Amino acid sequence: MYIFIEMPSGIKILLDAEPTERLENIKVKIQEIAGTPPERQQLYFDGQALRGNITLADYGIRNESTLTLSNISDISSLHYFDYTVQSGDSLWLLAQRFSTTVDAIKSLNGLTTDRIYIGQMLKIPLEIENPLPSPGYFNYTVRSGDSLWLIANLFGTTVNAIKALNNLTDDMIFVGKMLKIPDEFANLPPPLPIVRPTLRIGDTGLHVAVLQAQLHFWLFMPGPMDGIFGPLTQRAVMAFQRDRVLVADGIVGPLTWAALFDYSSIGWNHTG
Repeated sequence: MYIFIEMPSGIKILLDAEPTERLENIKVKIQEIAGTPPERQQLYFDGQALRGNITLADYGIRNESTLTLSNISDISSLHYFDYTVQSGDSLWLLAQRFSTTVDAIKSLNGLTTDRIYIGQMLKIPLEIENPLPSPGYFNYTVRSGDSLWLIANLFGTTVNAIKALNNLTDDMIFVGKMLKIPDEFANLPPPLPIVRPTLRIGDTGLHVAVLQAQLHFWLFMPGPMDGIFGPLTQRAVMAFQRDRVLVADGIVGPLTWAALFDYSSIGWNHTG
């Protein structure tokens, strides 16, 4: 089967995997492609942090599932994205659209009035909720063939740590018993929303290459997929924007990015 790994940059990579393949092996494959060491990788599936060295099938991961990768040392560095003011915008409308407040936008941008103008670049705050601290463990149901030693090795902990957390006085466990497993990732925040920069003609780099790949997917040909936002890419962006009933200004902001990764019209449920 094949699974998608969504990188912190927003790019998706395709991995050949088996349902019985273990998580650590997937991390090694990611390292071979992206260079990120396994110990710095935190993978999520359907909002759940994947822990321990168990199989993809154990987490219900099937063909064409998408896993999200966060680099553990890189979490929580970005708290806003850039937005270019368009015709008809107001601070109130922007605050409603992006789930923030007028005061938050004004504070972040040093504004003293509510006046904005077309083409102005604004920083829009990301409203990231602070979840309650985790209790420091997660639950695991004992299966046939399990032992405390096997479970400890599976989840990267120790027999004594499991026994202490569960008030066990011996090593005996039984099928169906619910155990608390010490959680090394207990208080990691969830992965940040993917934030893509506003792009315009003259820009270069990885995000431009992602843009060109998405335009090509939707059959709006941007010219060479070389990471250079030139006239051909601008023309393709404007054609795409007109097709999606967006402002056809050739500038790729949050609304255009969202449309580029909206697969609902073709029945996919991948997220971008």
